[in-house]
Amino acid sequence: MIDIFGIIDKLLDNRKIVFFDIGGAGGSHPRWELLSNHIEIFYSEPNSDSYEKLQTLNSKKFNYAIGDKKGKNLLFITSKDECSSILRPNFTFLNNFPNPDRFNIVSEQSIEVTTIDDFSKIIDKKIHALKIDVQGAAYQVLNSGRQVISNDSLCVEVETEFCEVYAGQQLFPEIFNYLIEFGYKLVDINPIRWKRNSTTNIGSEIVFCDALFVKDPELISNDREKLSNLCVLLMAYGNFNYAFSIIEKYCLIESFEEISKNINDMESIIEQYNLNFQMD
Repeated sequence: MIDIFGIIDKLLDNRKIVFFDIGGAGGSHPRWELLSNHIEIFYSEPNSDSYEKLQTLNSKKFNYAIGDKKGKNLLFITSKDECSSILRPNFTFLNNFPNPDRFNIVSEQSIEVTTIDDFSKIIDKKIHALKIDVQGAAYQVLNSGRQVISNDSLCVEVETEFCEVYAGQQLFPEIFNYLIEFGYKLVDINPIRWKRNSTTNIGSEIVFCDALFVKDPELISNDREKLSNLCVLLMAYGNFNYAFSIIEKYCLIESFEEISKNINDMESIIEQYNLNFQMD
């Protein structure tokens, strides 16, 4: 009887997924342990303190930022490290909510910047999946990887805002339209809600989200390797429904419809590796 790990083995056939975590403070999500034998993880983390704390067992880390051009930039370090950004906080918006002080700038750090496309050349590998968590600068990061996003990447997980948390930033519609232009589909979204300063806590509003985009399978239908990699990435994000439909449609595993009926470890796998995207 085949299990999820057996399906992954069949799909990848000794290949490895190359995953680039941009803004990697805190390390990788448990989901990637599902692919422990089939993944190479690279981190980019410009904040020197966060970089030093980053644990990178079986992965590699780089102490620079990703942006739309190579060179130097300023990183604004905030009271709460996770709010640090190359963009200044927008207190006109933030002051409507509790604890805006976490965005106070406490120092500035000069950082090295490179692009996604140049990073791919540095490591001399095709990047199959991207995770972008850069506090308001997601559009600049995406715009730095037009070649990778167009030709190599199959999956983009991106934190993007609906409101101007950082001054002058691009918002969700720009991110959505950019990735759609390159043949991606939005397949999942995890909205993050904030409560405004008010006499009541009833209700809230969506301020930002984690969004998951994948390459439209129809656009890579003649490339079985890309289709197989895409299915593995979808499984890592807990979307077995979409992954299995692609496997069946393009006959990536022989007799898969019968095999899939006997797989009974999906729920335990989802729980063990916290694969549910909306529960992150």
